[in-house]
Amino acid sequence: MPTNAQLQAEIDRLNQAMAGRTRVPSNLPKFTGKRGEDVREWLFQIENACRINGILIEDTSTRLPGIVGSAMEKPASGWFLH
Repeated sequence: MPTNAQLQAEIDRLNQAMAGRTRVPSNLPKFTGKRGEDVREWLFQIENACRINGILIEDTSTRLPGIVGSAMEKPASGWFLH
C-alpha cells in the first residue's frame, strides 16, 4: 500500500502534467454557418475567449483549429471535418 508521501508525490506529478495542457473554454460562441452569421465576428469572439482564458493566440497556431472545431455545430461542423 502506498504511503501518504508517495500518494502526494503522484498527485503533484499529475498536477504538473496537467498544468501544461490548454483548457478549452466551455463558453465559446457556437457557429453553424447559416445565412446571416459572420464568420469573422465569430472568430474574433473565439480569439477573445482564448485570450481571456490565458490561451495565447500566437501559441495556438496548431491548437486553434481544434478549439474552433469544438465550437461548431451542424452544418458548419460537417464542412470543417471534411
